[in-house]
Amino acid sequence: MSKNPPNIIVIIVDNMPAEALGCYGNTDAQTPNLDRLAAQGVRFNNCYCANGVCSPSRASLLTGLMPSQHGIHFALPDNWEWYPDNFDAVADLRTLPQTLKDNGYKTGLVGKFHMGSPYTPQHGFDTWVPDEHGHTTDFFDMHYVEDGGVHHYDGHATDFWTDKAIEFVNDSADGEEPFFLYLAYNAPYGDGFAMRGDPKEPFGNYFKDKPMESLPREPVSKRNIDYVMRWTAVDLPGFDFSDNLTAQNNLPRMRNYFAQISHMDAGVGRLLQALQEKGLDDETLVIFTADHGISMGSNGVWGVSPYAFPAVGYRQCFNIPKIVRHTNHISPLQESNLMVMQTDWFRTLLDYIGLNDVEIDNSPGRSLAPLLKGDLLGDSFNAVFYEQEEMRAIRTQRWAYFKYFSGSDAYKFDDELYDLAQDPDEDNNLASDPVYTDVIAELSTRIDTFFTDYANPRYDLWSSGTAMAYYYPPVQAAVWQDAYGPDWKPEYPQE
Repeated sequence: MSKNPPNIIVIIVDNMPAEALGCYGNTDAQTPNLDRLAAQGVRFNNCYCANGVCSPSRASLLTGLMPSQHGIHFALPDNWEWYPDNFDAVADLRTLPQTLKDNGYKTGLVGKFHMGSPYTPQHGFDTWVPDEHGHTTDFFDMHYVEDGGVHHYDGHATDFWTDKAIEFVNDSADGEEPFFLYLAYNAPYGDGFAMRGDPKEPFGNYFKDKPMESLPREPVSKRNIDYVMRWTAVDLPGFDFSDNLTAQNNLPRMRNYFAQISHMDAGVGRLLQALQEKGLDDETLVIFTADHGISMGSNGVWGVSPYAFPAVGYRQCFNIPKIVRHTNHISPLQESNLMVMQTDWFRTLLDYIGLNDVEIDNSPGRSLAPLLKGDLLGDSFNAVFYEQEEMRAIRTQRWAYFKYFSGSDAYKFDDELYDLAQDPDEDNNLASDPVYTDVIAELSTRIDTFFTDYANPRYDLWSSGTAMAYYYPPVQAAVWQDAYGPDWKPEYPQE
C-alpha cells in the first residue's frame, strides 16, 4: 500500500545545465542512473531557473518566488560572521520544507544550503547536515555541520552526501509519517579551484583521454573579459579572477567537470538502490534538478550568467534538468516541451500531494500536477521569465529576448533577441533589426507586465530597490550606484 501522501526526495545539483546529461543528448556524459530515472518518469526539456547563481535560484525553488520578490539577487558570501546570528535570508517567507513539516512530514536536509547560516537548523528541517560553506574550493576538504558541531570529512564530498542521504532514508523508511529529503550535492560545480587540473576522483580515468567533442571551442567572449577586468579593479584580497578566462577551451577542466557529473550520477544510483531495497519506489516521488546552469563554452563563456558583463541570458546558463519519477503513479517514458519555470515546482508539489489549499503569496508559480497525473495542460506554459540583476528575460518556443536595465551612458547595454527556430545557439542578435520591432515590443511588454505584477518594490532593482546581500562593491553594484546614487547598498553589505 502506497503512503498517502507520498515521500518526496528532491535531488538538486550545483552548476549544471540540462544538456550536460546523457538523457538530454550529451554524447560525452556517462550518466546511466539519471538516464534510467528519466526513462522511468517525465523529462522536462524546457525548465528554466529564476536566476543564474546558486543562492537566488535555491531560494526561488524553495519559496516559489522570483529574486525580485525574495531579495537574493546574487550568491550570498558565506563569511557568516558578517551576518546577524542565525541569519536566514528567507526567514519571513513560506518555504517548501516548513510547509511539509507543518503538514506531517519528517524533513531532512543533506548537502548545500547557502541561504543563510548553516550552524542552526532552518526551515523546519528535522535532520540538518549542511555544508559549512556555500562555495566549493575542493571536493576533498569539506567541513559540514551536524549535531551542532562542525566536522571535517577527508573523502569526496559527493560520497559523504550520498551516505547521509541513504542514512536518512533508512532511518525514515519504517516510520508512519511521510518524509521529505532535500539532497543538495555541491557537484559538479564547474567553477573555480575545484575544477583546476585533472580530476582526482574515481571517474577521472574514464575521461582522461577524451576529446570532449560535445563541448564547443569558441574564443573568449569580450563580455567575459570585461567582467574580469571590472572585478580585478575592485581588488578583493584572496580572489583570482583570471580563472574566468583560463577556463574557456580548457580540456582538463572539461574532463574534470564531466567526471564530477559521473560521480554524482553514481551517488544518485546508490540512493535509488536504497529506495528499492526498502520497497519505497511506489511510495516516493523523486525529483532531480539543478540550482542553475552554466555555460560550458558556448558564446565564448565558461561559467555562470554574471561571469560576463553585462550578465548573459544564454540557454546553457538557465536551462536546467528536471526529471520526475513516481513509480506506478506517473507514467514512464514521458517527455515534455512545456516552458516551465523554477518557481512552478513549489505549487506543483503541494498540488500533487493534496495540499491544494495552501497559499503561496503572489507566486508566479503554475501547477504541473495535472500533467504528472496524466491530464493535459492549457496554454499557460508558453513562456518562462528569469532575471540576473541588470538583465531580465523571456523565452518562448520561438524567441529568446534579453532586456537590459538602462542607466546612464556608462551603463547602457544592448538588448538581445534570438530566433530560436533559426538560431538555436543564440549567435545572431536580431534586436537592432527593424524587421523585428513588433516582436521586441510584444516581448518587452510581457517582461514589464510580469515584473510589475510580481516584483516586491523593496527588492525591485529596476525601480530603486535593493538586494539582500553580496560581496560589496561588486561589478553589478556600480550599475545601481550609478542609477540611484553612491549611497545605494545591499541590506547586508560586506565592505
